[in-house]
Amino acid sequence: PAPCTPTVFAGTAKLPVYEILLAIGFSPDGRYLLFSSIDVPGGLRIAPVTADPDTGRVTFGPVACTPNPYLPSALKGLDFSPDGRWIAMAYGATAGAASTRSTAPAFVEIRPWDAATGTPGPPVARSPRSWRVGGIEDLVWTAAGDRLLLTDQFHDQALVVYCDPDSGAL
Repeated sequence: PAPCTPTVFAGTAKLPVYEILLAIGFSPDGRYLLFSSIDVPGGLRIAPVTADPDTGRVTFGPVACTPNPYLPSALKGLDFSPDGRWIAMAYGATAGAASTRSTAPAFVEIRPWDAATGTPGPPVARSPRSWRVGGIEDLVWTAAGDRLLLTDQFHDQALVVYCDPDSGAL
């Protein structure tokens, strides 16, 4: 991973190089900010976060930049299971200069989350083609921890899918 140094101004993170953010979220313990951007299409970025309890100032450490192995699909959405054990990552096409119905694969992966190191592990599950999604735009884990809600912009649909809280299987 290549290091990147963000600058914090009055609580706003100015992240150099990143033009368009696609997915963004804090780890359940608030120690890491995860996001993806267009510059390395859909690559996952992880930045350690610290906050001063006296001033409320938030600072970000060096950003670990992980390349995207699924090009031309980009990381479009991410969310953590309520218990913090799993991270769901949605991949799909980016609109680019004009909104089109891309042929880039759209899918969801479930990975274990290592809170101690701030890194996702290898995938334990991937959505099947039978879901027939075209452009997953976002996803949210339900509070019960056994379902994901996905939005598919290409088919104008939302899906509710089961995810086993113990194994991460979809």
